[in-house]
Amino acid sequence: TQAQLAAAAVQKSLLRLRQNDAAGATIWADKSAEYCVADCSLSGVIDNTLASISLHANDADKALHWSARASSENKNASQLEYANSLRLTASARLMKNEHEIALRLLEEALTIDKSLGLPEKIRQDLLLMAQVQEKLGHADRAAQYRDRAARIAATAVK
Repeated sequence: TQAQLAAAAVQKSLLRLRQNDAAGATIWADKSAEYCVADCSLSGVIDNTLASISLHANDADKALHWSARASSENKNASQLEYANSLRLTASARLMKNEHEIALRLLEEALTIDKSLGLPEKIRQDLLLMAQVQEKLGHADRAAQYRDRAARIAATAVK
């Protein structure tokens, strides 16, 4: 079905991005969007993917465009994807030195990720919060967030 093709294409896009192939990731994200037509529930996932690709290209404005679309699509559809949207938006805000906004978004993502019990996502939230604190000149707070993230990673390995 078209929905299955869209899902496969978005997964291929994410794999390409993990391999630092932004061009290949873009091609597959675009294919996914083409497949995602009537009754497709993947629009928010696709837009999150496009936001990730934009962040990879250091294009904060484009990342904000895609993550805002993804946030509105995901807010009432998928808490997991909504938290991903928040994290992507926070990363773009961090790139633009909008630290306070980034922190608020990450706090919301962290609350969702804790409620869903997702240690890897919680770790990502904490590491991004550490980056924000670092940029704000709060080295001690940044270290505390990194320590918390390391403890979560160590617990997840057990």
